[in-house]
Amino acid sequence: MGAALVGGGYAAWLLIPLVLSSELDGHVKGVIVTTLGATPLATKILAIALLGRPTFNYLKKKYGFFGGHAGHES
Repeated sequence: MGAALVGGGYAAWLLIPLVLSSELDGHVKGVIVTTLGATPLATKILAIALLGRPTFNYLKKKYGFFGGHAGHES
């Protein structure tokens, strides 16, 4: 499920050229493109939230995310 969220987040970038070539107002295009550009980060955070505390602790310990120490094995 987490992989599908992250993959879907990156797939959202494929919609950006379609929005830019549309007939929408410039301000509306900017809002939509910004939202689509932030989608990969948002889906990663959502995947971590859905997978729960064990995933959070693993990322913190293994990669140093969220203030952990990278490479520190306990």
